[in-house]
Amino acid sequence: MKFCKASTLFYPDLKEISPGWWELQKDYTLVVGNDRIDVPKGFQCDLASVPSGLQFWYGTPGSTQNAAAGLCHDKLYTNHMCAVMTKGKWGNQSITRKEADDILYNILIMFGHSRFRAYKMWLGVRMFGGSHWKSLSAKYSARMKSMGETQ
Repeated sequence: MKFCKASTLFYPDLKEISPGWWELQKDYTLVVGNDRIDVPKGFQCDLASVPSGLQFWYGTPGSTQNAAAGLCHDKLYTNHMCAVMTKGKWGNQSITRKEADDILYNILIMFGHSRFRAYKMWLGVRMFGGSHWKSLSAKYSARMKSMGETQ
């Protein structure tokens, strides 16, 4: 895993719409190294699928320090795409689950988590995130089709 530094950090404007479920109130973009994650206003997610009994170890999903990482990671898990800088231009590119998880690690570091805590969270998604990678993508594709949109 290579650590990347972001140029500007700001927190996403999120509203909890039901217990553990959040909606983005304004478009959010975060650049991590050569990757850019664009999350549109209205995007809904859980920010992190951390069982309540383990939140003392990983942190509360909706906390300010975790919000950007959870939001961006959920977006990456839904469409398996991010914008990548190539030859001075941004272009959408498919990413692997490991790449999405590595981006999560970098965002956690950028927002002030220790490398140890970021590693624990990265390890958690590496060990238990496979089913979410598949299911969130399927739900996202179905939602986009029902709205008449394409990825």
